Parts: sequence; structure tokens; C-alpha cells
Amino acid sequence: MKNTIKLLGGALVAAVILFTSCGGAETPKSVAEKFMAAIEDKKFDEAAQYATDDTKAVIELIKGGKGSETKREFVWGEEKVDGDKATVKYKVKGSDKDEEVSLVKKDDKWLVSMTKAQMTGAPNPMDALGEGLGSATTEDTTSAPATEAPATETK
Repeated sequence: MKNTIKLLGGALVAAVILFTSCGGAETPKSVAEKFMAAIEDKKFDEAAQYATDDTKAVIELIKGGKGSETKREFVWGEEKVDGDKATVKYKVKGSDKDEEVSLVKKDDKWLVSMTKAQMTGAPNPMDALGEGLGSATTEDTTSAPATEAPATETK
């Protein structure tokens, strides 16, 4: 009887250790993978479980959109963690363009923090603001003043 109790006690301790070590917090990479898979599958409610409040608002905006009928596949890359912020690099399969999922840690849980442009792959219109400014010219205001139109007579 004592051996059975010791055996059960040991098994219980082993089970607790196993479940606490394997069931730990998810990594930014695993959260990013689950989030993007849910978005691709149009399982927006599931994706929202891995999203910040701002990202949830973006999910609501894209829910009604048609989106692409072609399901994208991802090749996951490097994960970088800096305190309570993280990024996970990825590429859409068949593309050479590096993409990135941004995450923040809230209440010991990693959450995706992305804009609509990041989620849809659409270019960010703010990026275009800097384009062409280096070649912009200003009008030379030191040139001769404009001449006035000749006066017309009225009869």
C-alpha cells in the first residue's frame, strides 16, 4: 500500500512538472503563425484571440472585404524579442519580399499588433510621402514680377 501511494505521488509530481513545462506561455512566433493562419482561413474570431484591441478593430474592417480567394502560405523566419515587444519575419511562399509581424506582450500574453496595410499587404500610403521630396523644386521668387494685363477700354 505504501509503495502504491509513493508511486501515485511520484506520478502526480511528474505530471505537474510535465504540464507546467510544456504548457508554458506561447512564443511570439507561435502566436504570429496562428494569427496569420486564422486570417488566411477567414477565421476572424479566432484571429482576434491573438490580437491587440487596435488589431481587432482592423480585423473588423477587413471582415466584410472580399479578400483574396487564393490562400497564401508563409515561410517563417527570425523572431526578435525586445522586452515586451517582438517581431517575427516571414515571406509569402513564392515571394522574395520580407514581411514582419509585430507583437506586444500584455498580461504575460503575446498579441499581434498590425495595421490594415500590414495585414493585407497593401502599400502604406504614408511611405509615399517622402518620395519625390528630394527632387522638389521651389519657385524662384527673385525673378521679375509678373506683368499686369493691359487695361481695356469700355465704351
